[in-house]
This record gives sequence, structure tokens and C-alpha cells, in this order.
Amino acid sequence: MEDLRRKLAHPRPGGAILFLGAGFSDGATNSRDVPVPLAKDFAAELSQAIGENSSVPLTILSEIYQEQNGDPLALVKLIKSTFSIKNITEQQRTVLNYPWKRIYTTNYDDVAEHVAAPNGARPRSFSRASIPLTFEGDDRHIVHINGYVGAIDSETTIDDFALTFTSYIDSNLFASGWAATLRQDFLLSDLIVFAGYSLYDTDISRILGENPNLKEKTVAIQWKGLSNADERFLKHFGSVLKVGNEGLAEVISEVLTNGISATNVLGPENFEEVLLPAMPVAETITDRDVAALLIRGVYDRKLFWSSKLSPSREYVVNRAIAANIVAALNNEGSSVVIHAQTGNGKTLVLEQIIFQLLSARLRVFTFARRSDVFAFDIEFFSKLTDYVIVVEELIDNDDLLAPLFSQLSRARIVLTARSSAFEIKLTELRHVVPKSTVEFDVNKILEVDVAALIRILNSGAYWSNFPKAKTSSDKEKIIARDCRYEMQSVMLGVVGSVSADEKIRAYFGRGTNEGQPAIVLALIMNAIEMRPTYEFLSELLGFDVFKINSMIKDSYVREFFALSGIEVLARSPILARYVLKNIVSDLVIFDVLKRALATSSERFRRAERYRTFNSKVMQFSNIDSLIGVTKNKYLKIADFYDQVGNLGYKDFSPYYWLQYAIAASSFGDYTAANRYFMEAMKILDRRSDFYRYKIENSYAQFLIESRSKTNLWSDFFESFQKSSQLAMQQTYMKSTGNHPFKVVMLFPEFVEMRVIAFSKKQKEMTRAILIEWTKRIEELKAVRPSRMLTTARKSIFDCLEILDESDK
Repeated sequence: MEDLRRKLAHPRPGGAILFLGAGFSDGATNSRDVPVPLAKDFAAELSQAIGENSSVPLTILSEIYQEQNGDPLALVKLIKSTFSIKNITEQQRTVLNYPWKRIYTTNYDDVAEHVAAPNGARPRSFSRASIPLTFEGDDRHIVHINGYVGAIDSETTIDDFALTFTSYIDSNLFASGWAATLRQDFLLSDLIVFAGYSLYDTDISRILGENPNLKEKTVAIQWKGLSNADERFLKHFGSVLKVGNEGLAEVISEVLTNGISATNVLGPENFEEVLLPAMPVAETITDRDVAALLIRGVYDRKLFWSSKLSPSREYVVNRAIAANIVAALNNEGSSVVIHAQTGNGKTLVLEQIIFQLLSARLRVFTFARRSDVFAFDIEFFSKLTDYVIVVEELIDNDDLLAPLFSQLSRARIVLTARSSAFEIKLTELRHVVPKSTVEFDVNKILEVDVAALIRILNSGAYWSNFPKAKTSSDKEKIIARDCRYEMQSVMLGVVGSVSADEKIRAYFGRGTNEGQPAIVLALIMNAIEMRPTYEFLSELLGFDVFKINSMIKDSYVREFFALSGIEVLARSPILARYVLKNIVSDLVIFDVLKRALATSSERFRRAERYRTFNSKVMQFSNIDSLIGVTKNKYLKIADFYDQVGNLGYKDFSPYYWLQYAIAASSFGDYTAANRYFMEAMKILDRRSDFYRYKIENSYAQFLIESRSKTNLWSDFFESFQKSSQLAMQQTYMKSTGNHPFKVVMLFPEFVEMRVIAFSKKQKEMTRAILIEWTKRIEELKAVRPSRMLTTARKSIFDCLEILDESDK
């Protein structure tokens, strides 16, 4: 009891949540001047009215009552007269006088609405189907999970209440808009008080049971006659106080009399505010500054702001899409996702967005994690207006999304991600990120951006890797045709055109250097987007990296790496990939990788970082990007996979065989790829713990590609059927993203190539398969429309046209 008193008297950010059950309404009287009934009493009233046994469940009694009455609103009218409250007790009034952050109730009645909010305003009541426009502010929110008698009007039906069996099933809390808010209210709060609630409702008990941390702040207030069995059950979720409404009211009365401590949050805990300089100083932008940004990725915000506030020389390529993104954030509550692959300028686009937002007099806060608890942040932002929250790398910080979107209605939110990761996680994110969130792909610069890019590159010797770059027109064509408007492609050419090349080659050509394996592994980890901490590098390589003075003190190494107290970060991921692919020998890369994998293969069960390292290093797309273009590239990569397999991966890892199969397919060795896929499937059959979709999706693509591009197999229709079946199954799974539709997009070329080999019956079956795909795509478009679905739909129609042509 003392802990409850202390938390009520000294609330922390997140506040206290009150959750009311039927027991809390005990003592209140309804509009018929009789005590408001419990569920069993209401069931008895219904059973007597229809002549049924009172032991029949309330949900069934309600349905029978509804059917036996000629008036379709008979049950609604009975609910209104039974649960409209005329008088409440003083104890209930005292409990409701406390400034609860939010009140949830499973009761239909309006007991909680009989007391004004602490600010004197009338409470705002919601059912599970209605959501407030804003969560912030001092208004009291009362959420009726099972339906609310005060919402009954001429259009109300019994389905608005979780009472009949059908409406109860349809009214699952997790299907409502309140599910995320309730979860986050529980997580962020300092105290959760259940008054007169049994917790036998599986929706609520599941939320509490999933997170052991909630137990410490959960208190169940129950009547003094609570059975030992019920008390034992409740103690699974928190402490139990058998004091009833009277005991809870006594504590709250004492707290209100003595005064409640104010909750003052002066600033966010996990965010940093970005501020324009009050007195901007004109900074001189030198050739060295531009070179540092282009080649080594060293960005200076002060220089950028100076270039905008006191224009003298361009520092960053002006990206027109930044203004479009800012426009999408015009209204409170708007949100955007910006994504691009590494090196395509996502960070610099974000810097331009931040500058434009600040210039529009909006406050901007960037996420800088210091803890995994966001209560202080939510409390701080709930008091603000006209502000923007920026969260970079949303996949790594997805635990922040639900608190932001479920608690802050006024926040403008900017999220960023790598395109590949965003695509994979898109399905999961749709459950957290609002449908109204606008997606911006910033992988390519727009035509209007090209002139600015050319002007910046003209300021130094950055075109030497492009021999045809004589005139501005030539340069525009190179950027459009050779570089496909991708900043990464342009920057790779820039990195390869500067004299820094000689310095880098000199460093890696000094012969034996004790720091080189650590630098090479750090480069690899930067390139595959893992954090190369000294601790992890030391573990993987078997020596204390921090003690290697030759690496840490080398001035040139420091020029291209940010050597912090805990990690070795390449200043530019583009430079990291360039050095690995063009300067460090393939032999050195493979030796370092095998050395590191030998360690991580022994420790992969100990920690997630080893499993992540294994999967990223074995991923063919990463290996392919690290190795230079040579005539025997496939042989080198195949030899690498063979040696890695001998470390034990070939015996237990289906992922290893998947990557080997993808490697073989990419070099046209489909026979070997088929063998490797079969090895992966064998292990999958023994590994029930392994999520199959990646392997089965890749196999579905392989079936189409191998039968389109070679004549090694003749099972054309069977392969198409199997591929379609695997992809279709995945459209019903979570976390598969757009991958099933990548298979669909391969169909037209396959059908065009192989339809001639189909029998009449196989053509009919193919047409039926394609029609099923059109239905499935339309179903999904209604829920989550996307460009990928539109493209997949077009691919299906193309296939149908090809079939029609073949019949003529």
C-alpha cells in the first residue's frame, strides 16, 4: 500500500493508468434506481426474460434475447436503461478525482463520466472504434473497450457492444485502433491500477504477461472476499491489494489532500534539438572541405548552413526532392519515410530537409538513443506544438515507432532507412506506421539536380575517371546514362579519380603491418553495415586491436577513419567499398573473412552479433560487392564458399547453401545452384526453427530463371506451377514484404519463352493460376496499395495477353 501511495503522490513521466472492471461500479445506481448489475446478474435478468437457464453464457443469452424480440433495438434499449448511471458512490468519485493519464474500462456504464477531469473539463469518452484527433493535452480520455452506453443513438446496433457472441469475437481489442496506444500506455506509465477487474480477459492478461517489467508497476485492487485461487492468478501480473474501492479511495484522498508532486520534464532524454545559429558566421568553403566531403564523407553542418545562409560557394548538391518532402510535412501529425541505398545521399538530403524545416520556424529533434525507455521523451513532446522528430535508421530503432505514433498526434515525424532493409520490413512496419505516411525513394537525383552536381564536381579534378566528360552536355549524359542518376555511381567514379588512390595503395602495400587485418575487417564491416567496435574486432581476429599503435597513430588511417574510443568507422561507406574492391587484394579479404568466420562459427550460439556477422559475411551480394572484377571471379567465390563450408556451415546452415546457390545462379551455373538448393531443403526439413520463406522465395525465382535461360530442364509447366505456389503462400505470411511479387515479375519472360511447350490443358491451368494472382493482388491493394503490387498486376496481365496470342 505504501508503494501505491508513493507512486500516486510522486508521479513520474508516463503517469498512472486506471483500468476499471465491473467490480469498480459496485454501489452505483442506474436510471431505474437499482444497483448497476454485474455480468452474472445481467445474465440472470436476460435468462428470466427468455425462459432460459441462467448458466447459459451471457453471449448466447444476448443472441437469443435479440432474436425473440421483434424490436431489433430491444437489447440496445435494455443496455441503455441498465447501464446509464444516475448516482455514484463517494469512493468512486474520490478515485476518479485523481489525475489519471488515461482511464480504460471494460464496462458499458458511464460511472467514470460522472466526475470532471482535474482541469474541470468534461471527460472525452471513446469506444474501441473511435480515436481522438489528439492524444496530447490535459483532457481526460475514457476508453470503453467493450462499448459505451453514452454513445447510444438512433444508429446504434448491438454490434457496437461486445455482448453477443458474434460481436464479442469481432470486437477483439487487438483489432482496434486503441491496441497500440494501450500497449504503450502500459509500457510508458509509472503505475497501472486495475480496480474491480479480474484479468481473466486474455487480451489484457496477454499484454501484461508478455512483458515481465509491467509486473513491478501493476496493482490489482480487489474486494476483501477475493478467493485464494483468484488472488493467486492475479499475482502472476502484479501486486494484489484486497481493500476494495474504499481502500483505494482512502489512499487517493490522502494523496490529494497532501498534494501531488509536479512532473517537470525540461527536455527529452533520447533526442537532441537542432538549432540554427542565432548569429550565422560566413564560413569559407575550401577545395579541401569539398574533397573531404566527396572522398572521405566528412560532412560539416556549419559549412552547409553557411552556404545556405550566406551563399558564396556550393557545398552540398541541392536535391529538389527535399522541398517535396518538407511539403509532405505541412500538417501536424504528418509523417514520411525516406529511403536509399548506402552512398546515394540519404543523409545529405535529410540535412537539407532539416534546414528547410528550421527555416520554416519548426523545432527539429533528432533521435540519439541513451536508453530504451521513452517516457521522458513522450512527456516532453506532449507539451509541444510545431515540432518535427527525426529518426534515422528506423529498422534499428523500430522500438521507438509505436510510442511515437500511438502517443503523439501533433508530431511531424521523419523516418529514414536503407532501401533494401525497408523493403524487407515493409509488411511489419505497416502495422506500426500510419497508412498516411508518405514514402520517398531518394536513390536517384532528379534532372533538375544535375547542374548543381556538375558545378561541384567541376571545382576539382573529379572527372578524370570519366574520359568522355568534356562538356556540360557530356557530363549530363554520363550522370544519366552511365551512372543512372545514382549518387553512389558518381561518387565511386570520383573516389577513383583522385590522387588519394596512391596514398591508400601505399598503406596497403607496406608489407606486413600488424594493423592491416583489423583495418581490412573494419572496412568490410563498414561496407556490410555492422559496427566494428574494438571489442568485436579483437574477438574475431584473436588479438587486442586497441593496443596496435601502428594503426591508431597512423595519420593517414585517421584521415579516412573515425577512430573513436570504441570503434573504427570508415568516414565514407563508398570509400570503404572502393578500397576493398580496387586496392586490397582478394586474397587478403578472403583470408581475413575466413579468419573471422572461424571464430564466429564457434560462438554463434552465444550472442546475436555473431549470427548477424555470419549471415552478412556469407551473403553473396556482400561478397560480390567486395571482390574486384576478374576473369575467375566465380572460381574465387566458389572456393571461398567451399572453405567456409568446411568450417561446419555446410552441415547445419541452410542459409549457407542458399547464398552458395544464389552465387552459382548469378554466374549462370544453374546445375550447381539446383544442387545447392536441394542441400538447403534437406537441412530445412531437419530445422523446424528456421524461417523458410527466404530460401523458398529464392528457389521460386530460381525455378523461373533457370527454366527461362537454359534448356537443362524440360519440366516447364511443373516448375511454373511450383514457383507460383511458393510465392502465393508467402503473400499470406508476415515479414515477406515485396518478395513474392518479385517472383511474379519474372512470369512474363518465362511464359513468352516456354508457352509453346505447354499443352492445351497446361495453358488452361496457367490461365487459372494467373487469375488467382489477379484476385490476390486486388485483395492486397485494398489493404496496402503499393507500386510493387501495381507492377505485379501488370506482369499478370502481360502473361494473359501472351497466352491469348498463343491460342490464335
